[in-house]
Amino acid sequence: MQVLNTDYSALVAASCMNRLAKLSARFIGNRGFSIGIDDVTPAPRLVEKKQQTVSTGYAKVQEYIKDFSKGRLKLESGCDSEQSLEKVVTDALNDVREKAAKVRLHLGCQALHVAVTPCKVTEHMYMPQTCYLLSA
Repeated sequence: MQVLNTDYSALVAASCMNRLAKLSARFIGNRGFSIGIDDVTPAPRLVEKKQQTVSTGYAKVQEYIKDFSKGRLKLESGCDSEQSLEKVVTDALNDVREKAAKVRLHLGCQALHVAVTPCKVTEHMYMPQTCYLLSA
């Protein structure tokens, strides 16, 4: 892929990767392996827990914005009020992202469990490309 990208173009490399993905899916499908809608649909418990995590994080962000607009936001070292707001909001949203990823790891769907077996999964759900189709 790197050779296609450097010698030809990103469009040619993307087209080749798309063809390879289709070929791989057809190959494993012809051998009896398939992923159904229930394999990639999150369980209601997962959806509820994720929504709860996101709502809690967004409420915290809204509180920071209220404190900023009323002038009560605690200044971070070396930052003015706007920079402090940006820092605390970014930290809060990153925390929400990490918690949501952990929720998915602990309560995840069947396709994730299939993908975990042959691949190493990080906290943030980055996987090697060979297992990407299994986690979608």
